[in-house]
Order: sequence, then C-alpha cells, then structure tokens
Amino acid sequence: MGLGLAIAKEHAEIIGGKLMLDSELGKGSKFSLILPYQPKEAVLVKDVNVSQKNKENSENMHDCTILVAEDDTTNFLYLQAILTTELKKRCNILHAMDGREAVNMCKNNKDIDLVLMDIKMPYMNGYEATNEIKKINPNIAIIVQTAYVTEEEMKKAKEAGCDGFITKPIDENELLNSIGEYLKTGQ
Repeated sequence: MGLGLAIAKEHAEIIGGKLMLDSELGKGSKFSLILPYQPKEAVLVKDVNVSQKNKENSENMHDCTILVAEDDTTNFLYLQAILTTELKKRCNILHAMDGREAVNMCKNNKDIDLVLMDIKMPYMNGYEATNEIKKINPNIAIIVQTAYVTEEEMKKAKEAGCDGFITKPIDENELLNSIGEYLKTGQ
C-alpha cells in the first residue's frame, strides 16, 4: 500500500468509512471505498416574522464560523470531522470548492472568522483567493493548507496575506493548535 493509499485509508476511517483491497496475482487489484452517508434535511425558508427569526438565530448561534476552501471532497470531510469533533466551541463549518467561491463567500458572509485555504484549486488558486479576501476583510485569519512545502511556497503564502501555514497530510494537533491561535478555542 503506497503513501497515498495509507492517507486515503486513514481519512476514510476518521469519517467512519473503510478502504478495502481485493488483489489477485496476475489479474490486478480492486479498491473499494465505503463511506457513511446521512443526507441533511433541506430547510426551505419562507416569510418568517421577526420574533421567530430572532429565536431561530439564538438557537442556531455559533461561536465561530470557519470556511474550508478545499476542492477535494475527501479532504474537506476529513477537516470537517476534526473541526466538528475536536473544537470546544460550536463552529459553523462552510465549504468552498474553489478560490473564486471562497472569495464570494467571504464577501457575502461577514461572520467568517477563519479560512482554511487550499492552494491548488480550480478557477482561482489559494494565493489569489487569499489576496482578494484580505482586500475585503484584512482582519480575517487565513491558514494555508498545502502538500507543497518549500521556502518559496511559504514566502508566496506570506506575500498573499496568509496568517498561518500547515502541511498536508494534515496533522490534527497542528491544525487545532493553528486554529486555536486565531480563535482562542480553549484547546
């Protein structure tokens, strides 16, 4: 099993899934990924009076909002599992599939406290997205997450306005410590 498969297996197990291998000499290998799936109920919002809105807002209030800008769904699910399980605060986790979507979400949602930013994404990379987000809100904390760990990449991240830098595969403790620096999560 190569390093990529070991990481995939670990990610699958963290979110309650399994990665299985069936191999026959001379015939090849078959990999199966089984993941738990529980669809969320869709909530349709119609005209709601102000007092009901205030009640719902207080019930659904979160201590923090974290945007995860990550084009790989498995990586997002892994990060989401860590964040929802380990953070002591109640955090609202948002997901952007690319840099452009991350910028738009930050533009339209002033409650975002922190962004976990992947670098290699379609349409707009993480550096460009960080630069645009910092123009909108220079106080938002942005932590880069990347598999490309070089001095040049770290320099690019700083120049773009990133506040922190963590490497993939993501170490849970490193992730939580980095987030804790910016959110004061009580970790």
